[in-house]
Amino acid sequence: MKLLKYAGFVPYLAIAFINASVDLAHKITIQNVLLKSFSGESLVVLTALINAMILLPFIFLFSPSAFINDKFSRTKVIRYSSLAAVVISAGILLSYMTGMFAISFVLTFILAAQSAVYSPAKYSIIKSIVGTENIGMANGIIQALTIMALLFSSFAFSFFFEAHYVASDDPNEVLQSVWVIGVNQLYDVGYNQMMACRYCVSDHHLFQAHKPTQSHPTRCLLMHLDLHTLLHQFSRSSRQSIRQIIQG
Repeated sequence: MKLLKYAGFVPYLAIAFINASVDLAHKITIQNVLLKSFSGESLVVLTALINAMILLPFIFLFSPSAFINDKFSRTKVIRYSSLAAVVISAGILLSYMTGMFAISFVLTFILAAQSAVYSPAKYSIIKSIVGTENIGMANGIIQALTIMALLFSSFAFSFFFEAHYVASDDPNEVLQSVWVIGVNQLYDVGYNQMMACRYCVSDHHLFQAHKPTQSHPTRCLLMHLDLHTLLHQFSRSSRQSIRQIIQG
C-alpha cells in the first residue's frame, strides 16, 4: 500500500492502535468487575455511572481540548498525552494489585479525559504526515484500525478476565485477581510513549513529510535537516576538504 511508504504513517498507526486498545481494556475490566460483584439496582446505577464517566469528558473537554490542540504543537500534545497515559496506567496497575476498586473506578474518568485531549491531535496530525491529497484514505485506514483495536481489546481482555478472575461479591477481590491486565496496559502505554517520542512527525519541521520516503517507514523522524540540505552540506564540506588538500 502506497500510504505505508509515507514517513511516520506506520508508527502513527501503531500509536493509535495501542491507545485505543489500552483505553478500552481498563473500561472492559471495570465493567466486568461490576457484573461479577453487583446485582439489581446497584449494578444498574454503577453501570450507568461508569458509562457517564467514559463519555462526559468528551463533552465537557471539547472546548479545552480544541484550545490545547490549536495553541500547542500537535506532536507535543500526542507525546504528553502518551506520557499522561503512562502515569494513569501506573496508577491503574497499583489499584489492581492492591485491590482498590474505588481508585480504579475514579481513574476511569481520568483516562477518558486523557483520551478527550489526545483524540483531536491524533486526527489533526494526519494531514502533516500524508498530505491533503491522501487525507481521505488515511482517515479511512485509521477509522478501520480503531474499530479493529476495539474489537480485539473487547475479545482479548474479556476472555482473559473470564479465565482468571476469582468469583466473589467483593469488587476489590475480583479486581485484584486480574491484576495482570494492569501490567499489560502499562507495558502497552510505555511502548506507545516510546513510539510517540521517537517517530512522531514534528510540527515545526515537517521536511515535506507528506511525500513518500524510500526508507523504512518506522525510521526516526526527529531530525532537523531534510535530505537535500544534508547532501548540500556534505558536498560543500567535501569541496572544502579537497581544496585544502590541493593547497597543502
